[in-house]
Amino acid sequence: MWKHVHWFLTGRCNLECVHCFRPRLKEKECFEKIQTLAGILAENAQKVTFTGGEPTLVPSFFATADFLKSKGIVTCLHTNGISLDGRFSELKGMVDDIAVPLDSLDSDVQEYLKGRDYLPLALRAIEQIRSAGIKLGVHTVFCDQNAGSIPKIHRFLRSQGYSYWNVYEYTPDLVADRFTSCERFLQVQGLGGSSSLEKGGTDSLFGRFLEAEALIRRTKDRRLNFVSHNDVRPYVFLDSNGELYYSVFFSGKRVRIGNLLEQGYEKVDEELEKAKTQGILFDQESFVELEQDKPLFARLYEGNYDNEELDEVDGRSWNKIGRLHDLYVARVEREEKKPVLI
Repeated sequence: MWKHVHWFLTGRCNLECVHCFRPRLKEKECFEKIQTLAGILAENAQKVTFTGGEPTLVPSFFATADFLKSKGIVTCLHTNGISLDGRFSELKGMVDDIAVPLDSLDSDVQEYLKGRDYLPLALRAIEQIRSAGIKLGVHTVFCDQNAGSIPKIHRFLRSQGYSYWNVYEYTPDLVADRFTSCERFLQVQGLGGSSSLEKGGTDSLFGRFLEAEALIRRTKDRRLNFVSHNDVRPYVFLDSNGELYYSVFFSGKRVRIGNLLEQGYEKVDEELEKAKTQGILFDQESFVELEQDKPLFARLYEGNYDNEELDEVDGRSWNKIGRLHDLYVARVEREEKKPVLI
């Protein structure tokens, strides 16, 4: 269970991404707490990914990354690169790879999604990571605004010698502040586009996600990974106050397991193992909701549909429904063969 720990080093960030799902930590990072947690991870984890917020805003980030690397831990950094401009070479030997966000090569789209003119900053970060001789990773959130941009981004990345590219299907349930105002809620929902029953969900974001994945897979480029919120991929999360969370299968929720600083590793590990073996992390209600929210072409495979729904479908959509159904089935079969923990 400790194979890969995602460490939310801070909730602070110098971007305001409209699809951000970072936790809003109430307390500022404490150097002593981070030191203690790093010591625990050095003894028990195999891989640590620094994320946030923007982890490089934490003054002790460099020392912490260097310490974990010296203990043989695989270290990864998720960063927007803004505060590292001109400093990426300092991370050589401290981190195994650095991943930056790139949601579009269109300046207007990228600015809308990031809250500022981020595209030139992202491109400069990519160039500097490559120049520093560090493995380059890229993250893209697949949403309504950039769904057609995936092939263009892929062509660009292939020219950059990237190491991996994760494309995440957007889901509004992961956005923590979506209920802060009506305007914010509509903005968050708008990133997911819309779907019609008459078309059997073929116009849904998930349908376009499957089509983009199928298109890119034709290139046989094994460095990229399409991640859907339907995938069964549990994650262990740690924040800098010592709180350990585990993501619930089939939902955007995270379950609190315990506090490493207050309870110690052995007690928290016991609780984590108990949660896994007893299945209390499985959220039946969220699972049922997720199954019902899937487009019709996906639910045909599950058998979770009503005959009345079939009567609502425009006959001109059945060919596309069949094609997406086949893509969905192939995807389910591939996911079943993957290791559960990543």
